[in-house]
Amino acid sequence: MPIYKRFDRLPAEYQEVEYIESTGTQWIDSGVVASRSLIYELSLRITATGAVIGIMGAGDWAGSFYVNGSYAFEMTLASRYVSWDNVNTSERIHVIFDNANPRINDEAPTRITSFSSAYSGNVTMFKIGKYNIKASALLYFCKIYDSGNLIRNFVPCYRKSDNVIGLYDLVNGVFYVNRGTGEFLKGPNVYPTPKIATIYKGNVKIGKVYKGNTLIYSSNALPSAYQKVEYIESTGTQYIDTQVFPNHGHTYGALIDFQATLAQHENCVFGVYTGSNTQLRWRAGYYSGGYSGIGFTFSELYPNRTTATSSNQSFSIQNNVTMSVFLFAQNENGQITHINTSKDKLYSCQISQDDVLVRNFIPCYRKSDNVIGLYDLVTKTFFTNQGTGTFLKGPDVNQKRSNRPS
Repeated sequence: MPIYKRFDRLPAEYQEVEYIESTGTQWIDSGVVASRSLIYELSLRITATGAVIGIMGAGDWAGSFYVNGSYAFEMTLASRYVSWDNVNTSERIHVIFDNANPRINDEAPTRITSFSSAYSGNVTMFKIGKYNIKASALLYFCKIYDSGNLIRNFVPCYRKSDNVIGLYDLVNGVFYVNRGTGEFLKGPNVYPTPKIATIYKGNVKIGKVYKGNTLIYSSNALPSAYQKVEYIESTGTQYIDTQVFPNHGHTYGALIDFQATLAQHENCVFGVYTGSNTQLRWRAGYYSGGYSGIGFTFSELYPNRTTATSSNQSFSIQNNVTMSVFLFAQNENGQITHINTSKDKLYSCQISQDDVLVRNFIPCYRKSDNVIGLYDLVTKTFFTNQGTGTFLKGPDVNQKRSNRPS
């Protein structure tokens, strides 16, 4: 099934893919010299367990690795060894390797012990420094920051001319290839969001894209009873229930255009959650110093407006548990959580199930009573605040009519 993102961010000679996969002999040199000022953010899934598996490192330093059922970092600055027990290696995880605040899926370490290690040379991925301990894993993205500045933003891809698989860095415009043996494997292609076909209904120009007989994309034209606005904004007491219930046996995706207006931990713009190590965890927002989440990647750093992208998410939650996704809050085991810290501007939100669009939310207000909310173009339903108070709204967006061309 195709995976779509809002824009094509790679040069024309490269094709973005969902991930690249090392089978245990491939690795990449990042070209970044190891330093205590670096912070690493990556999303991955381990595909082989047992012995020590090296995800990244330099010299003696094992930036991150998996061994005997635990996922761990060696913290070079703090001289400590931190680990997380019972990480589910069958699922994709989000890792922040930061001396000051290390975390996996926004969870703090379960154990911290003293440890000392040396580091030298370049940071390598799918490999621990000089020990040549490699990993069998899927890498969805990797970002490296130095003193808060993004210096590497690696996107999985392949070169179209010869099908060589590697990582393209959006910061310095360089394609990084395998330094080991064999060849990387790759995930499905990622495409820019399809352009809307121009279709007319009377004198109104609309746009729709179909996959067979199934509508997978709809234009943002609203019924005349509603006025589109640039965004709606929560002040900390409003939220929307999307009525999307992620469940076992399906895959899910989301595309959220938003901007956090409060730099506070657990400022959740999108969320459904059943616990740290259990079935249903899918959320996005501002967490612990920047945009973060479970199952999402982000196009920009806080405080900028960003696009949060999620694709091919699957969950083990069973049919007897029904929990819907909330916007501007988190649905945690049926309870509304993090709503008091959720202060965001939402410009748009799309949610898909099995690659079919099931929600396409447009910020707007109802003209008859000025109630602010989100109009869903798929179900043709106006979703309003389920909390207290009132959403704020951005400026009106004109919905132009266009005469049919002669």
